[in-house]
Amino acid sequence: LDAVILAVAPGGGGDSYEATYPPAAQAAVALARACGARAVVYTSSTGVYGGRDGAPVDESTPRAGDGPGNRALVAAEDILLGAGLTGVTVLRVAGIYGPGRDPRARFAQPGLLPLRGEYWVNFAHRDDIVAAITGSLGYAGAPRVLNVADGAPETASAIARWCAVARGIDPASLDFSGEGTPSRSNQRVVNAALVATGWRPRYPSYREGFTSGLQD
Repeated sequence: LDAVILAVAPGGGGDSYEATYPPAAQAAVALARACGARAVVYTSSTGVYGGRDGAPVDESTPRAGDGPGNRALVAAEDILLGAGLTGVTVLRVAGIYGPGRDPRARFAQPGLLPLRGEYWVNFAHRDDIVAAITGSLGYAGAPRVLNVADGAPETASAIARWCAVARGIDPASLDFSGEGTPSRSNQRVVNAALVATGWRPRYPSYREGFTSGLQD
């Protein structure tokens, strides 16, 4: 094998992350060693940074993600980054969307958005994630971490207003009265390190992605 790509999802249940990510990372390391693979790529999550209260996060930001899911993601990162292999890339991926993953319904009921929609949302289109993965296959240096996001974070309320206009609805008529805590991290993901590798998103914001990037 030239490379090992670890891109898995939990099967469900309270301990599914712990049962999936660390064992898969250990298996990926063992496979890479056995086959002499020159590259190992792991798709982690920007959720490992935690909430951050709308602050920008880059690869140097301490990991502070709560809950068993993020703890398992962090454990898998540590297994790969500490394995003593070269060519390891950990890709911390923002909110995935694209064909089969249409997030617009989330913004169609503004009254249900927590914090009145005043929290940050970060996206990465499926095709741009794939480009980041394939672009990492030739990497042969010391282990590295890269954020994968379109670099255009936006508030949930602004996305809801844009979606309303796209549906022919007056955005001034929207009601943002929801309270509560967002289920996703409230942060602005910086992608400068990935851009420095030569990667450029085909969908530089949710606007282009929602307009033309939701069908194969």
